[in-house]
Amino acid sequence: MFKKLAFFILLNLLITNQSFAYDVDDMPEVDYGDLNANIKDHGFRIVGTNIASNEMFPIEIITLEKKGWILKCKVRYASQQTYTVCYYP
Repeated sequence: MFKKLAFFILLNLLITNQSFAYDVDDMPEVDYGDLNANIKDHGFRIVGTNIASNEMFPIEIITLEKKGWILKCKVRYASQQTYTVCYYP
């Protein structure tokens, strides 16, 4: 009796888990090194910004969104240069 109940619960969890999973094929195209390209060319929109800093340089973390997908872009301002890295969290 207990084995059947455990099997039934496990089966329900597996079926439910797949129904809420995102399809990776629907992931929007991203340029991982260019914030402006993600906004202009790929259609992401800015939904939030935060300012942080490490020991030497200020860092701006920009949150972008498109079709429910969240993209985080980190912009590090160094002397005379900026470095951008974007990634899906």
